[in-house]
Amino acid sequence: MRSFTLVFATLAAFAATGVSAHGFMSKPFCRGCEKANIKVDDLKNPNVGDQICRGEPAGKVTDVGRQLTLGLTITAPHVGPCEVYILKPDLSNANIAKPVASKQDCAAPGKVGPMTVNIPGKISGRRVLRWKWQACHVTPCEQYENCADINVGG
Repeated sequence: MRSFTLVFATLAAFAATGVSAHGFMSKPFCRGCEKANIKVDDLKNPNVGDQICRGEPAGKVTDVGRQLTLGLTITAPHVGPCEVYILKPDLSNANIAKPVASKQDCAAPGKVGPMTVNIPGKISGRRVLRWKWQACHVTPCEQYENCADINVGG
C-alpha cells in the first residue's frame, strides 16, 4: 500500500506541474531559452506579471534576414492567435508597436507548426522580436510571451 501511495503522489505531482506549462518560442533563440533543460516551465507558463519579454534580460543575438521562420515548442496546444512584434532594443515602443505577423490558432491541436514572419524593409539592425500567444481555452485568455534578440540584415 505504501508503494502505491508513493507512486500515486508522484504521478499527481507530475500532473500538477504540467497543467500550466503550455509552450514557448524556441527559434530564434529566445531570452531565457538556456533554461529549457533545467527550468522549462519558466518559459512555458503564462505571463502573469504583464512584464514585457517576461522580464528576461537581453540575450544571445541571432542574425536574421527579411524572412524568418519561428520554431514553437508547444506541449499543451490550445486555440487562440499568435502575434509577432519587432521592438526597439530598449523596448520603448512595446506598448505602441503593431504586429508584423499574426496567425490564428497557431498552437491549436493539430495545427502546431512553424510560423513565417516577413520583416518590413524599414526595420533593420539590432531589434527584439516579441512573440505573443493567447491561449483562449479559458476566459479570459491566458497570455504567453517570449522575446528573441535579433539583428535584422539586408
